[in-house]
Amino acid sequence: MGLSHINRIQRILLDEGPMTVDQMISIIKGQTRQVPSSRQVNNILSKNPKLFFKHGKTKTKSTLNSRYEIIVWAHVNYRNEEE
Repeated sequence: MGLSHINRIQRILLDEGPMTVDQMISIIKGQTRQVPSSRQVNNILSKNPKLFFKHGKTKTKSTLNSRYEIIVWAHVNYRNEEE
């Protein structure tokens, strides 16, 4: 894993804006064959608070129709156009 995944996640969040881990992984899959697991991406995001922060939560449905919340992550340099 390492620095290349951190750099890739930073670039994705700066270019695309806040998103969930699953959305990040789907973008990474389109870019390279070396795709980190969702656990690895979550570790990168949570262990680098100087680079990433929890922007909020979004609700989603599972295959069994139960609803749950997912964290939406953003880069610290993210600028919200609505502000």
